[in-house]
Amino acid sequence: MEQPELLAGLAAAALAACSKPAKPVATPTASAPVPRTPLEGGATPRDAVHMLSRLSFGPRPGEADVVSHNMSGWLEEQLAPQTIHDPRGAAALVPFEDALAPSDQLEEAVAEAAAEDGKRGKQQERRDLLLDTQMTAVARHIASERQLFEVMTDFWTNHFSVSLQKGKVRFLAADFVERTIRPNALGSFVDLLKATARHPAMLLYLDNAESVAPKPGSKQAQKGRGLNENYARELMELHTLGVDGGYTQQDVVEVARVLTGWSVQDGEYMFRSRLHDDGEKTVLGTHFPAGGDEREGVRLLELLATHPATAHHVCTRLCMRLVADSPPPGVVTDAVAVWTATSGNIAQVIRAIVRSPAFWDNSVRNTKVKSPLELVASAVRAVGGHVDDVGLAKVLNKLGQAPLVAPAPTGYADSAAAWLSTASTLERMDVALGLASGKLPGVTVDLDHVLPLPDGRSLTVWRDATLATLDAMIPGGLGDHTRATISDWMARPKQPEQARTLAVALAFASPEFQRQ
Repeated sequence: MEQPELLAGLAAAALAACSKPAKPVATPTASAPVPRTPLEGGATPRDAVHMLSRLSFGPRPGEADVVSHNMSGWLEEQLAPQTIHDPRGAAALVPFEDALAPSDQLEEAVAEAAAEDGKRGKQQERRDLLLDTQMTAVARHIASERQLFEVMTDFWTNHFSVSLQKGKVRFLAADFVERTIRPNALGSFVDLLKATARHPAMLLYLDNAESVAPKPGSKQAQKGRGLNENYARELMELHTLGVDGGYTQQDVVEVARVLTGWSVQDGEYMFRSRLHDDGEKTVLGTHFPAGGDEREGVRLLELLATHPATAHHVCTRLCMRLVADSPPPGVVTDAVAVWTATSGNIAQVIRAIVRSPAFWDNSVRNTKVKSPLELVASAVRAVGGHVDDVGLAKVLNKLGQAPLVAPAPTGYADSAAAWLSTASTLERMDVALGLASGKLPGVTVDLDHVLPLPDGRSLTVWRDATLATLDAMIPGGLGDHTRATISDWMARPKQPEQARTLAVALAFASPEFQRQ
């Protein structure tokens, strides 16, 4: 089937096409007034595909047609995930839920493996835990009906990034996502910020558990322990105000002083009052009197959560994820206005973003390049695939976006430049071919259900029907060149099953599918 030649040629075309702005979708002229957005009427399946590509991990077979009949209703339902019955999401978690066990049990399992099989057993147990932890997220991203909730869980997990590769964080990361990110993913930002600030995974990852103001003569003072600014800096630069948020190095020091004593004991958060700096401080011009204990840390988080710079920074990040790498200023302004009016209610901010005409503008459609996670999840969902083991975590490792192991506290980048290279494009081709041939690790696919074989139809009719189905899976549809390429390669094999494999591989490796 000349697959190496096929993939090499398409790789160059895909890289070139993804590096250029997508061609805008033509807007049909109409004599009657056009609604401001498809949410207000006149929605098409293409509009639904656009919404699903941004607010979910991609549409399942036939989903866009259904959603197009009630776009606004779908959005409102997704903004209230607790109302959505989600047996598939719950079932997807079951094979990996051991990773959600208490941290002491996970540590004990590693110790037992080491006792039984030495260093090799310890490494294998850690590797298994890492993959299961990663799959607690990935499996639900693909299977869950609460798709906007899953997208926002991924967004906040990346925004408040921790890494499984740092010490005891490996035993706490799954719990961090489960107990801090998920309960607050569509709730109040200040509650989310407080939850992350108190979770042991964050306190250990950014070293705040080691940040103390030791009393003279204490053991801590004798050991040379003192103030650690890591969490204070990232709290302001990444989590809240942003790099241009108007804070100074002195503010970083003062924030670190406020948060001394916020620590960890036996895998749980603990405030150690004897290690807290109880002197007066000033942060961003706000005075914190002496003797504030743990309460001044809470007050600090509330100050940062409600600061105008935080509203602008976080809303910009949200618009980058949901609208465009360089979002139109108007949609950011609208999001900030709602953030301010609602004290950072995440669901209401998202509603404002999606109801903005900028979200639907042709200039932003099909312009965002899918991250590896978005690519893999959308491809599996497009063919109705099912996750059955940890294989996809290994695939994402190979693609450069392994969950919960971002190389820095900044998390993974959310822009085309981060994911475009010849090497990464070839890896994406391998994913497309693996899925099409039923060999993508950790995934079971029944292509006969989504793209049935001829079954009595003429090959010409069948090829046209297959192309039409594939076209519907692409946010902007297949381009003329891609359509011609798929048609040409489908005509080469004598067996329809081989032709279908090529068609699916080419569609998912195409420049059009790489975008959303």
